[in-house]
Amino acid sequence: MLWVVLTGAVLVAFIRVSYPRRLPRLFRGILRMQMLRMIMWDEALFSHRASVALYLNFCLSLALVTYLACKYYGILPEVITGFVGYLYLFAGILVVYLLKVILMRFLGWLYLDHGPLNEYTYGVVLTNNAAGLVLLPLGLVLALTNVGNLPTLLLISGIIFLFFILFRYIRGVGIAMSYRVSGLYIISYLCTLEILPIALGLSAVNMAFSA
Repeated sequence: MLWVVLTGAVLVAFIRVSYPRRLPRLFRGILRMQMLRMIMWDEALFSHRASVALYLNFCLSLALVTYLACKYYGILPEVITGFVGYLYLFAGILVVYLLKVILMRFLGWLYLDHGPLNEYTYGVVLTNNAAGLVLLPLGLVLALTNVGNLPTLLLISGIIFLFFILFRYIRGVGIAMSYRVSGLYIISYLCTLEILPIALGLSAVNMAFSA
């Protein structure tokens, strides 16, 4: 797992050296709507090398923390433990979030929506990228700590990731309200593209492990 952390550290170092203003803009874009819109108009979502590096770091970090949690609680079956199990989780996270972004962009194109949905898509990506930067050192600590400290550290990691998810939802509602989007559409979106995929994913995992 140290090689995974090292890969994430190399990606972050690449961004710090090649694009020194990128990380400060990332966190300002999360906290300030005006900066989010500036980033959205300045660059395409995944055409910038820094965006791709941050997205990969997010997938690496989240997969690492998830793998260590699954390993500690005995969730993963024996046939996919070790680095193969980690790769399964990494590929799943990478594909799920990528498909989610593609689906949101498609819906924006389908309904000629160049406002709230695009802003929300950028907000999701920026929030995930920031979460990856926070989870990376936590993954390192989890990989190096003794077993006795794992429950507490896993709980802290889960709370931090949950905070980012809730923050993303609150920001999404704020964007929708700024465009005076109906509350019915907000609830429909949350049920269709947020809650439903999570429910289906948990159901699939439960069926796979109980088979």
